This record gives sequence, C-alpha cells and structure tokens, in this order.
Amino acid sequence: MKKTRLKKIYDFPSLHRKWLWGLGALILLYSFIAGDTGFYNQVKLVREGKRLEKKIVLEKARNENLKKEVQSLKTDKERLRLEAHKLGLGAKDEVMIIVDEKK
Repeated sequence: MKKTRLKKIYDFPSLHRKWLWGLGALILLYSFIAGDTGFYNQVKLVREGKRLEKKIVLEKARNENLKKEVQSLKTDKERLRLEAHKLGLGAKDEVMIIVDEKK
C-alpha cells in the first residue's frame, strides 16, 4: 500500500502535461491579443488606416487648391498685379505691363 501511495505522489507526468497545455494556451492567447499580429495591434492598425485615409483626403483637397492657385498666378493678370504689389515691385498708381515669356 505504501508503495502505490508513493507512486501516485511521484506520478507527475499527467500533471505536467496539464500545466504545459495550460501554459501553451496562455501563450497562444497572449499572442492573439497582444502580439504583433494580435487583436490589439490590429485595432491600432485599423484606426491608423482610417486616420491616414482622412489625411489623404485633406491633402488631395489642399493639392487641388494649390493647383488652382498656380493656374491663377499663371493667367490672372489682376492677381499678378496684386502679388507684385505685395512684393514691393510697384506702387498702386503705377501701370504694370505683364509679359508672358513663354510665347
């Protein structure tokens, strides 16, 4: 009887397997939640993607506005006159002749 009792006390392989399975499950759970491909990281990436999409839309609108401004500076003579006055290239009562050098 004493021998079987000692054998049960020292029979740890089944207990070790349970602990190893539990530890493995915890590691997998941690990697799915907090690892590089985990749920938390995926949520952060989705939020960053949405933020970047909004920023792209704003930058496209800004780019269109700059294109219109460039076109205005190329063709609008009144705008050219006002910009020249801002730079101090002529007085308000002076007549400016704008020459298109590309022609």
